[in-house]
Amino acid sequence: MSTMPDEQYEAAERRVRQKAGLAVHTLAFLTVNAILFSQSGFEPAAGHFWGWGIGLLAHTGFVSASGTRLQQHMIERELQRVQRSKSV
Repeated sequence: MSTMPDEQYEAAERRVRQKAGLAVHTLAFLTVNAILFSQSGFEPAAGHFWGWGIGLLAHTGFVSASGTRLQQHMIERELQRVQRSKSV
């Protein structure tokens, strides 16, 4: 655990969750819609929008899985970034 005040730690943790959530959501959205697009013979179809729902589920699952090693590592990196920016 860091020696930073709780408020700064929570802010860094919140920011990491936002970044991670966006990355996972974007990856899931692109992957699912690419698969659906290829399965439709590369013709646009309304079914591609179902991929958005799968992306949202992946986003929700990742954000709710707090405490993972990856998130802990990202939190520490974000804390270091915050400390550097405050010392400048």
